[in-house]
Amino acid sequence: MSTTPQPARFMRLLRPFRKDGRLAPFRLLKQDIVNMPKRYISDWTTFNQLIFASAVYVFFTNLLPGITFASDLYILTGQNWGTIEVVFSTGLCGVIFSLFSIQPLTILGVTGPFSVLAENIYSLCTDSFHVAFLPFMAWSLIHACWMHWLLAIFNAHDWTMRYVTEFSAEIFSLLNSIIYFHKAVQELERAHNNLDFASFLYAIIGACGTFLLALFLSTAESWKPLLHRYIRMGLREYAAAISIIFFIGIPYAGELAHLGKDTLPVSTTFRPTSPERTEFFVRFWELPVTWIFAAIIPGAIITILFFFDHEVSSIICTINRYGTKKPGGFALDIVLLGITTALCGILGIPPANGLLPQAPLHSESLLHDEVEDRMVIQGDGTEQSRPIVVRRVHEQRWSAFLQSGAILVFISPPFQHVLGLTPTSVLAGLFIFMGEQSLAVK
Repeated sequence: MSTTPQPARFMRLLRPFRKDGRLAPFRLLKQDIVNMPKRYISDWTTFNQLIFASAVYVFFTNLLPGITFASDLYILTGQNWGTIEVVFSTGLCGVIFSLFSIQPLTILGVTGPFSVLAENIYSLCTDSFHVAFLPFMAWSLIHACWMHWLLAIFNAHDWTMRYVTEFSAEIFSLLNSIIYFHKAVQELERAHNNLDFASFLYAIIGACGTFLLALFLSTAESWKPLLHRYIRMGLREYAAAISIIFFIGIPYAGELAHLGKDTLPVSTTFRPTSPERTEFFVRFWELPVTWIFAAIIPGAIITILFFFDHEVSSIICTINRYGTKKPGGFALDIVLLGITTALCGILGIPPANGLLPQAPLHSESLLHDEVEDRMVIQGDGTEQSRPIVVRRVHEQRWSAFLQSGAILVFISPPFQHVLGLTPTSVLAGLFIFMGEQSLAVK
C-alpha cells in the first residue's frame, strides 16, 4: 500500500501560506496599505450639506441608544462602567477610525452583546475568581488586541466572510429592526414601572410623537407645492434631529413640566463612574501572572465577537445598493480595532466596535443622485453613450469624524447635564423610527 511521501505532505500543508495562498501572511494588509493613499485625500475633500445632516442623524442614533447600554452596564458591572465610560469610548474610537480606517462609513459604538459578555466576566471576577474586574478586563482586551492582529495578518476576512452574501447582510439588518422595536417596548415598560399613570400616558404620547414627527418630516421632499426645495430637503435630512429636540423640550413647558419624567442617567463630573477610581487608567500590570494568562480565554471570545460584528458591519454599509467605488478593505481595520480595544482596556472603559444597526442607516443617509454616462446598446446593435441617474453614497470621512467628535464633547459635565434632560420616551420613539427606516429599505 503506497503512502504519500513526508516532504509532499509537508509541502501540501504549506501551500496556503505561499505568496498567493489563502493564509499568506500580510497579503490583505499589503493590499489595504496600497489602497489607502488612493482614497484618503478625496475622503477629506468631499463635504456638503448632506454629509453634515448625516453626521447629525448618526450622532443621535449612536449616542442616545448607547446610553441605554450604559445604564445596563452600570448595574451589571458593579458601577465600574457607566454613561461617562460609554460616551468616552464611543467618541474616542469613532474619531480614531474616522482618521485612520480604510472603511470610514463604518460606525463604532458599545454593543449589546458585549454588555452581556461584560456582565458574565464581572460575575466570574467577583463570585468565582475573586480578582479585580478592571485589571482582568484590561488583560482580556490586550489579549484580544494581538488576536485581532493575527486574524488580519493571516487574511481571516477571506476564509471567514466568503459565505456572507448580501442576503445574509439583509437578514442581519432585519434582525436589527426587530431589536429596535423590542428596545422601544423595553423603554416604555421601564417608564411604566417608574412613573405614575398620567406621566406614563405622556411617555407613550412622547414616544409616538417623536416617531410620527420624524416620519412625517422624512417625507418632506414630496411636499412640492408647499415649500421651497431647499427647505424641504433640510426638513427631510434633519427629520430625526428636529423631532428629538422638539420632544425633549415639550415636557419642560407649561403644565407638562409638573409631570414625572424618566430621563437618561448621566454623570455630573469628568471622572470614572466608580467612586473607587479617580482617573481613566488601569494598573493592569498588578494582576497576578496566573490571571494574566487566564484572561486569554475571555480575550478569545471578545475577538470572535468583535471580528464578526465589525466585518459584517463593514460589509452591510458597502453593499452594491450603495454604489461604492473607492477601494476598500478589511484587514487594516481589524488591526486598528485591536489597537482601540487594547487602548480601551488600559483606560478602563468598555471597547467599541462596528455597529450593525447604525451601519446601513449611515449609508442610507448619505445616498444621493448622480448622473453618469453609460454605454447603451441600441436596437440596431450599436452602442451609444447616455446619461443615467444612479444612487450612490458620499464616500468620505467627515460624517463619521463629526458625529464621533460631537459625542466626545459630551463627556464634559455641562453637556452631560444637557443629555440628562432627555426623557426615555424620546429614546423609545427614536428606536421605533430607526426600526422603520431600517425596514423601509428591505
